[in-house]
Amino acid sequence: MPGITLVGLGPGDPAALSQAARDALANGQVFLRTRHHPVVIQQAAPAGRPAFEDLLDSDTPLATVIERWIDTLLDAARTDAVVYAVPGNPLVGDATVRVLLQRAEEAAVPVNTIPASTVVDAATAALPPSALALGVQVLDTLDLALAAEHAPFGGGEAALSPLQPLLLTNPGPARVMAAACETLARLYPDSTTLLVLNHTPTGELHSVETALGSLADATGDMLAIYLAPVSPLESARHAAGLQRIVARLRAPGGCPWDREQTHQSLMRAGIEEAYEVLEAIERDDAAALREELGDLLLQVYLHAQIAEEAGEFTLEDVIGDLSAKLVRRHPHVFGEAHAADASDVLQRWDEIKRAERAERGVDEEAHPLGQIPAALPALIRAQTVLRRAIRAGLLPFDPDILQSRWRALAAGEEPVSAETLGDALLATALLAAEAGLDAEQALRERTLALEAAIRGHTAATPDDLY
Repeated sequence: MPGITLVGLGPGDPAALSQAARDALANGQVFLRTRHHPVVIQQAAPAGRPAFEDLLDSDTPLATVIERWIDTLLDAARTDAVVYAVPGNPLVGDATVRVLLQRAEEAAVPVNTIPASTVVDAATAALPPSALALGVQVLDTLDLALAAEHAPFGGGEAALSPLQPLLLTNPGPARVMAAACETLARLYPDSTTLLVLNHTPTGELHSVETALGSLADATGDMLAIYLAPVSPLESARHAAGLQRIVARLRAPGGCPWDREQTHQSLMRAGIEEAYEVLEAIERDDAAALREELGDLLLQVYLHAQIAEEAGEFTLEDVIGDLSAKLVRRHPHVFGEAHAADASDVLQRWDEIKRAERAERGVDEEAHPLGQIPAALPALIRAQTVLRRAIRAGLLPFDPDILQSRWRALAAGEEPVSAETLGDALLATALLAAEAGLDAEQALRERTLALEAAIRGHTAATPDDLY
């Protein structure tokens, strides 16, 4: 009967293979996840049977390889009884099975499963009793390799935490291992050691300790790889690790200075850190930018921790709100809408924001400018007010008036006062808004150039700048 039977090969002991699995392997059209498994070697006549790992020798992207493999299985299953044999239990820790089940449901191809002991069962017997006590994460090594291959857009794709035990199934071949190590190196310290669980031809397991940096070169018939959890102090590369460090600083017995901080006391620090980020960008200093982004991120974590202590909100609330907002305001990416260009995106963004304010009961007519932070630098705030007022058709004067006041001041026809100088600066902000430029940034760049010229010459002249 056409369809697919998923056969679990167990951790490796051929004697533990069920009779149902033996019958399926003997009678069906067999496809293998890997030939490097004791049951396959002894029971499944591997030489003439297609295996997923055969497709991994090329430079074809891994995601494409998986799709082609699943296409092969589904095509065969439409006319024949197909067996797909995988190590352990097919429903635990196999990335190809996950894709297969989804695609088979869409294609209305029947799938049934012959289970077996999981790789976790084998690891439990082979590792110390406390190794998995914290709740083990089980991931296919292929999942980590996919995340690395999708870089620089694969961040967060491999949902794992170094704060919990990790068991990687289906290690190898070399191409997958090398890519998986790239993902692990993003989250684990360089000093991390791990255990590679190898099976012997008779299905017995033995473990070999290996350094993370050497994992890509590991050899043998690997069944799984175990990584012990690391403490937040060792795994500060992970968001949850940083969250726990900040919580410890604020907790009773933590740092006296951190415990004294409030939302209000941190206000100036937040502004300073933001400007230090801008300074690093202006210097095109990647190392400094990396450090300053960390300092700015600390402000987010501190405010979230302080808010949680006050029962206001949590860091997860902040992340959840931001994630929902990004998805909601980008229907052209996460939905069915279409955006032709950046200006189309901005127009749609404004429409969505107006709809959000309406849902919150904000009267758009009563607040035509929306919410503009009072702490914005004056030039940024001026440009924001002018841009929004012009877009809404609400500017209370002819823009040419500002330009005429600016020219009169420059020509000495108007006295310099707070009012006339303010109009001149408004005229500058208006000019920047009409040109699509950032007035604040333009002034910063010219001031920095002037400063560099002055510092570089004991007697700077206008020619040094212009």
